[in-house]
Amino acid sequence: SNCVWPDPEMVASTGGQTAVLLPNLWLSPQGVVHVVWGEAELPDGWPPTGAYYAQSKDGGISWSQSQELGAGSVGNPAIIGVNEEDLHAVWLGSTEERNRFYSRSIDGGNTWDAPAQFTPSLAGMLVGYVKLVLDSANNVH
Repeated sequence: SNCVWPDPEMVASTGGQTAVLLPNLWLSPQGVVHVVWGEAELPDGWPPTGAYYAQSKDGGISWSQSQELGAGSVGNPAIIGVNEEDLHAVWLGSTEERNRFYSRSIDGGNTWDAPAQFTPSLAGMLVGYVKLVLDSANNVH
């Protein structure tokens, strides 16, 4: 059988000055699509310029206004939910930021806690995705 994909919908516009890097999504049990992504300066794709979040409650047809999770030289975000309201996001800092960052939303992504650093100051490494998983007790790892 043939699989037909719908036309793509724009999640957010970067304004042409940055490129989107490594989007990551989590689909909630009720069908809400939560997406995070990093951005980086064009034309070289460096340095990173932030980590962002948006959501769609209608299967990707329309999207919320994007929110900046982390500003500055950060990127490569990941997201996971424990349930419809309890969302967790992490992202990485480059050489300038030198850390790993975490934020939580307890209202389904409408608002996010201020970013917290969760590692000692590390040399920057923006390589690949962060992987988030839930264990059998719904703890985020």
